[in-house]
Amino acid sequence: MLNSRSRIFNSQTDVKKILDCFSNENRRSSIGKRINQYLSDTFFNNSALTAWDTDNAEAIVLDSTKYNLVVFSASWCVPCIEEIPLLKRIYNDLSDKLDITYVSIDDSTKIEAWRQLMRDRNIPWRSVLAAGDLNYIEEKYFVSAIPYSLFVHPGGRKESLELRHKKAQNYLYQIVRGE
Repeated sequence: MLNSRSRIFNSQTDVKKILDCFSNENRRSSIGKRINQYLSDTFFNNSALTAWDTDNAEAIVLDSTKYNLVVFSASWCVPCIEEIPLLKRIYNDLSDKLDITYVSIDDSTKIEAWRQLMRDRNIPWRSVLAAGDLNYIEEKYFVSAIPYSLFVHPGGRKESLELRHKKAQNYLYQIVRGE
């Protein structure tokens, strides 16, 4: 999928520059069409998934009037687990203006491992499970490499952020704090 490649670049603008190098034939190919879809998909289209702790269906983004950080993760993903202290810092610093939601992309055989991770790491933010709709969710949100984060602005505009980069962290803090 596109995101594993686009994450090499700094922005969608960088991806657009690469697409501009494609021939017309390549732009009409399935990959070219997928890249165009990725570049034009700037609005977060919410989905309802199962909450990890109640088994109730919940929207990924509950409050569209706040900033939201949607983090796709999995129990078996070492970089995802290594990102938890960073996410906890962000949560502690910004939770009054920013909601964080984990979307577990563990398959149905790993759900208990995800639940154990949530308990063991004392995760304070919401978490939902994509297991029942895993392929659909990965396709809908362009998830092909994790951890993968979508920053959703009030009103629904979205952008992907590579939170392990200091530049992305600074951007997140500046926008959410209104600096």
